[in-house]
Amino acid sequence: MSSVLTDEDVSLLEGIKDILIEDDKAYFPFDSIIQYVLAFIFLFLSYFLVNRDINIFKEDYIKIFIYAVPSILISILIVQFPRRVIDFKNKSIYYQYTCFFVFSFKINEISERDILQVCNNVIAQQIDPNNKARIFSGEKGSKKHPVTNYFHNYYLSFFLKSGKLYNFLPLGFKDKGYKNSLLLANLLSKNWDKELVTCPDDKNIIIDNNNLKISNIEKTRDSIFIPIIIIMFFVIIFILFFTRGPF
Repeated sequence: MSSVLTDEDVSLLEGIKDILIEDDKAYFPFDSIIQYVLAFIFLFLSYFLVNRDINIFKEDYIKIFIYAVPSILISILIVQFPRRVIDFKNKSIYYQYTCFFVFSFKINEISERDILQVCNNVIAQQIDPNNKARIFSGEKGSKKHPVTNYFHNYYLSFFLKSGKLYNFLPLGFKDKGYKNSLLLANLLSKNWDKELVTCPDDKNIIIDNNNLKISNIEKTRDSIFIPIIIIMFFVIIFILFFTRGPF
């Protein structure tokens, strides 16, 4: 079957950081704080399920394999292998998980039939994405927008027939991220014959009376997952090193 993407389309797409183009599909790495929360939960539960006083050199190896090993493997999968996918040929978007490099499955798939409009969007935040604490991967060199005094994360978004505005793909905090969000929105609008809605880099798009509206950026609530994960990490370290029984 012939490709729906022209050579020019592919050339433009390849300018986006971390993108992989294969068989008219664009793959983007999926990096969410929720991944790390789930990974910590699995590891935290496995510790208590095995037994905090266990001596792996003398005691029950079966418990290790029943509880700890699967939990660690699940944690690795959660952190390492999910991707966001735009399928240009089959006209859908979804998340793809690949297990042990052997088989893949989709979740949250949305067909173009369920999409009314394609747009770019801006999500403002106070948390510095430059990652000065070096805890999670951020985007070095990001600066606050001079108009709003917030950090702007630029998204490819979709207005669905259900009435939901779906911010699907974050493309970064820099000018390049904004340009890429416009590039993808224009390309999908053309390929899928959908109405295009664009907004300036100092505004965002909201839903107003079941329609999209360009609005001034208002103060947003920053994610609480980062401090929660930090607290969980230190709690686990404390339990492991200060509440163990005698050897």
